[in-house]
Formats: sequence, C-alpha cells, structure tokens
Amino acid sequence: MSQDQNIAKAIELFPIVVMNINKEIDDLIQDFNLDKKISRQHVECMRIIKNFDSLTIQQLAQHQKIYKTAASKRIKKLEKLGFVKQINSDNQRVKLVKLTIEGEKTLKYSSERSAELLKERFKNYLSSEDIKNFVDQLIYIEQILKDKNRKSNKQI
Repeated sequence: MSQDQNIAKAIELFPIVVMNINKEIDDLIQDFNLDKKISRQHVECMRIIKNFDSLTIQQLAQHQKIYKTAASKRIKKLEKLGFVKQINSDNQRVKLVKLTIEGEKTLKYSSERSAELLKERFKNYLSSEDIKNFVDQLIYIEQILKDKNRKSNKQI
C-alpha cells in the first residue's frame, strides 16, 4: 500500500478501533467498579483532572468536548463518591476541581487494573515489542499534535 492509502486506511480504522477499545475499557471498568458505578467517562474525567492538577468545570467540559452541564453532572457524581473536591482558586469567584486522595487511589487502581486486563486480553496477539512500538508511535503523534496546536495558538 502507498503512504496515502495507509493514511486513508488509518483514518478509516482509527475511530472504529478507539470505539472498540473504549467498549472494552467500559466492560473492564464495570467489572471492577460494580460498587461505585462509575463509567469510562468518569475515569476519563479523573484522568484529565490529574493531568492538569486542577481545572474549572468549563475547562473540563472543553477537554472532554461536552457541555458544561454534562461536566458538572460528572463532577457532582465524583464529588458524591469522594473522588474529587471543589476548591477556591486565587480568584474567589472561580472554583477549581481537584482529585482527592481517594480519587487518586481509585484512578491509579483503575489504570493498573485496566492495563492488567488488557495485557491479558492481548498477550497472545501482541509482543512486548509491539506494544512498546505502539506506545512510542502514540507519544510521537501526540507530540506532533501538541506542537501544531502551540503554533496555531501563537498565530492567533
């Protein structure tokens, strides 16, 4: 296949593969979070908060590409479960969302458990080298996209 054909195939397959991986992760999360009833979207929300240390609900909504009301509902549920808390920022009118210690533990457990289960699921199909190469490529693509976004923001 030519490079153009490979790129076209990647564009065609990527959303389907991501959807299937997300379904697999949803199933895994439900398997080990039956008592908490949190979804992949809640776990994703917690990952975003951890990545930024703290952020507003509006910022979270932008990162998850959802409405602020949906982000607010997710935060309320996570807050009720004790996984996040809202704190005042330097600007007293702005509330930031931050993971609690319990939220950090849950996120760590969720990530470790997902990794174990996915590793078990793919052990007969992918070698350690295959997985390392895949992760390296994802990191490289993410870096390219971040650099592109930084350049775009500077031009504005």
